Amino acid sequence: MLLNVSDLQTHFFTDDGVVKAADYVDLTVEKGEVLGLVGESGCGKSTVALSILRLIPKPGKIVGGRIEFLSQDLLDLSQRAMRKIRGNEISMVFQDPTASLNPVLSVGDQIGEAIRIHQNVKKRKEINARAVEILQKVGISDPRDRLANYPHELSGGMQQRVMIAIALSCQPKLLLADEPTSSLDVTIEAQILNLLRELQQDLELSMIMITHDLGVIAEISDRVTVMYAGQRVESATVTQLFENPLHPYTQALLEAIPTTEHAVTTIETIPGKVPSLVNPGKRCLFSPRCEIATEVCKSTLPESKRVEEDHIVACHHQGGPDRSGGCHEE
Repeated sequence: MLLNVSDLQTHFFTDDGVVKAADYVDLTVEKGEVLGLVGESGCGKSTVALSILRLIPKPGKIVGGRIEFLSQDLLDLSQRAMRKIRGNEISMVFQDPTASLNPVLSVGDQIGEAIRIHQNVKKRKEINARAVEILQKVGISDPRDRLANYPHELSGGMQQRVMIAIALSCQPKLLLADEPTSSLDVTIEAQILNLLRELQQDLELSMIMITHDLGVIAEISDRVTVMYAGQRVESATVTQLFENPLHPYTQALLEAIPTTEHAVTTIETIPGKVPSLVNPGKRCLFSPRCEIATEVCKSTLPESKRVEEDHIVACHHQGGPDRSGGCHEE
């Protein structure tokens, strides 16, 4: 196993109270696997990714759990040791390239910086050669000429390809892709997803794809972890999740996807809103928005249970209501 996150707790200590942005989150990534991390905005997806890299900004802090990468707990490492992990072993692609790329540095300088620092390559000629090679891999035409371009001279799709090139320049084992297509139109989005999948297969990368779009999940992921209000509520293979979703939140997400099978006059929505993560209480956090919630849901936190191989769900009513107030076992 490449990555094993267990009981991760990342909290933000604010004036209003402690925000439990990630609360006892578990996830695993095998070598060569793509894990989809899906959920509404604010559910804790990006917090989990930043926790893996130990880049949580203040007033946030990882207060518990383990993040084992190649059997080594990253939370035990010094900051100096973590700097050797970032980029070399684990890289991240952020969702907005215009905010992530430095506008006053050329493409060549920004890719070269990663190669120089993490690969300890000093000669400019060798750095440029590696930068050209990685730009070719991400499908940028005339890569040698592009080294001199600045971000504002590139389209959104090209900027995102540069971000991917920077992330892959040091040949990491794990790539964290934080909604890398959210700012792109659907045509460019398809190109970037195809590129990521091809690179993942060619380079035998492991990847965590973070998104709120289940269409993206279906396109690229092998397994899926569904998050809600800082907690993992369901984990399954892509086939299991789409054919047999068990958590009411997962079911609601799938029902909200527009289809082309028949005319759509209204789009399904999930009623209510995500609860405050300040002192959320020991209950199912989805219960105020859930149509099948019973008293046990409003008073008891559901445990994660394995209902079949590779399929885990945290719900008192797995796949349907048990109006007696107990847990429905399959």
